[in-house]
Amino acid sequence: MSKSTSRGRTIGCGLIVSLMVGVIGLLSDVLDLSERFFPQPTPTATENPVLSLEPRDFLGLTFGRRWTYSLEERTEDYAGETPEANFDLNTQVFTEEVVFFVPLTGGLSIAGIEVTGQGLIIGCQANPEDADYWLVIEDSAIYRTCTHDEANSLADALLAGETPDRLVPEYILPLLNGQMWPGFTDLAERDDGMYQWIVEGSDDLSVPAGEFTGCLRLILRTLPDATIKWICPGVGLTAMEYHHHGQLHYLRLELLAVEGK
Repeated sequence: MSKSTSRGRTIGCGLIVSLMVGVIGLLSDVLDLSERFFPQPTPTATENPVLSLEPRDFLGLTFGRRWTYSLEERTEDYAGETPEANFDLNTQVFTEEVVFFVPLTGGLSIAGIEVTGQGLIIGCQANPEDADYWLVIEDSAIYRTCTHDEANSLADALLAGETPDRLVPEYILPLLNGQMWPGFTDLAERDDGMYQWIVEGSDDLSVPAGEFTGCLRLILRTLPDATIKWICPGVGLTAMEYHHHGQLHYLRLELLAVEGK
């Protein structure tokens, strides 16, 4: 074998090794970014919670129940390795109250929720009714609608044994570790856990309203964001976080107080 041939092979091998090292480095950077912007929940050894409460009681859905929340929303400019210090910060306090609650036949119930302040009324326009959004509660799911008429129509459909069209549940019941349901309508089934709500464990939670144990951690992962809710037995939504990468968008909701039985 000639020296030139041997040298050529050596150079070729060197280039391949360099390329492989570069690819491995790139993959490592991607994984680091993924971990940074999509923080994975810390696994817990908690067993599946034993839900001795009825669905509406587990979420605290009784007439006159009132929750007061703080909401902090922050948007940062991102450049390079570290987020810049300048950001837009928006804070608010709002309340949600069950102002309407009617049990129906067949184990169904309808609850009307009034929101004072901006809150998190997602997908519903300003509503002149006495409630800002409505919940239809059955043994296996809770659905959310924007108007009382929509809630009544949905309840009638459920009583008739019909499957709601183009409507995904707010919650699937009972809420147990590993439970999954779609986060959006019109999405094909996936086996990677993306775009679905997943109950991924339970945590003890400390918020201004107090100390709570056995709070279920629900996570919805999409590209490019993640939403985490903590649902505490007998209280309902107690904390929530939203993370968005790129131009960083962070939201943190905490329960300040809960009133009523």
